[in-house]
Amino acid sequence: MKAAAASSAKGVKPGSSPGNTVLEFLSAKRLRRKPKWESVVKRWSQRALDEYAEEATWTQPSRRIDPRMMGECILPANGENESLLKRRIKVSFFLDTSGSCISYAERFFKAAGTLDPRRFEIKLYCFDTRVYETDLKSGKVYGGGGTYFHIIENRIQKEMNDKSCSYPDAVWVLSDGWGDAVRPEKPKRWHWFLTSGGTRDCGIHPDSNVHNLKDFE
Repeated sequence: MKAAAASSAKGVKPGSSPGNTVLEFLSAKRLRRKPKWESVVKRWSQRALDEYAEEATWTQPSRRIDPRMMGECILPANGENESLLKRRIKVSFFLDTSGSCISYAERFFKAAGTLDPRRFEIKLYCFDTRVYETDLKSGKVYGGGGTYFHIIENRIQKEMNDKSCSYPDAVWVLSDGWGDAVRPEKPKRWHWFLTSGGTRDCGIHPDSNVHNLKDFE
């Protein structure tokens, strides 16, 4: 009360007019949410289906065209190549079961489960210094020891020899990257998910695809 009385006595009164000066402009920035890393598998699967559909369409000439008129031209087919479309796209998933990676097991298997089993032949594995086959139904995780990467390629080659099958169309590996060197027959078909603090310098082939989980949710 004394301060108010003193101000009033000096003729100082509180302001009553609105201001007309912009003191500061705060831009409303849109928050960008990181995509989920499972979306990488989903996008790849769609591209793979599109590529196989396109390949099937161009593998045989239209029956309505006389082959003698075609020369070296490539024309779209009248129908699809049934044998190609019936072949399911082979995909193998390998989960590193070391301590830094095991927490991703459930999400890794769910990512594999997003693929349509009618179009994709899906195989799931865990690995440490050995490879252990598992499946979506059981959801069992094995291992927990050290980490070797060369055993992944060894397993692929063994199955190719034993079952007279082709190399997988895609190999997905979730790991911290700390392991030995692997030299895949088809390194460009390999896709690595690297956990936080992981490295690509130990054994990952330079032609392989690498996705850092820190860039995703």
